[in-house]
Amino acid sequence: MIKKCERCNSEFICRSDNVFECHCVHVPISQRAQEYLNKNFKNCLCNKCLREVAAKFSGKLECTKE
Repeated sequence: MIKKCERCNSEFICRSDNVFECHCVHVPISQRAQEYLNKNFKNCLCNKCLREVAAKFSGKLECTKE
């Protein structure tokens, strides 16, 4: 399924039909990052944005909601 990232508006393929093939399964998300995502977004983020959010909460990158 093609979705649009809520953070950057880019299109990406979501594999919610087979979650083990979805990019989100391979991005480690901390509890704090999960709370941020739940608070600020209602839908999926693209791989780039998801990795940026994960990095922010691991202390490696500054995160902003675009």
